[in-house]
Formats: sequence, structure tokens, C-alpha cells
Amino acid sequence: MQLDRFQADAEAYTRGVRRTESAAEEAAYLF
Repeated sequence: MQLDRFQADAEAYTRGVRRTESAAEEAAYLF
């Protein structure tokens, strides 16, 4: 079941990256 854990970590990482990108876009819009 190592693959399941890896996939869950990858999905969490992808969500974190998307959240960071959206925050960067909001900051660029404000400034």
C-alpha cells in the first residue's frame, strides 16, 4: 500500500502548489 500513500502525498502537494500559485496571482493583482 506504499503506492496509495505516495498518491495521497502527490495530491496534497499538488493542492499546495495550486494554493501557492493562486496566492501569488492575488498578490500580483493587488500590486
